[in-house]
Amino acid sequence: NPTEVFEHVYKHEQYVSELIDKMVDIAAEDKDHASTDFLFGFVREQVEEERTAKDIVDQLKAYGEHHYGIMDHKLGKR
Repeated sequence: NPTEVFEHVYKHEQYVSELIDKMVDIAAEDKDHASTDFLFGFVREQVEEERTAKDIVDQLKAYGEHHYGIMDHKLGKR
């Protein structure tokens, strides 16, 4: 169902965040300030991606399976 799909999306976004965090750690250990600065752009973007996925999961759970059409319409406007 759609809720399970977006729960998977949210978990994947968390995984991507972990990978980016590891790259930031490596850049910081190497004192590579340019790469650290560059990667922080991805960190900020990933925070947004996680929040968006989590918000969709929460909304799908709140609406319930009988109201998936509402979410479809709402997401279609994005």
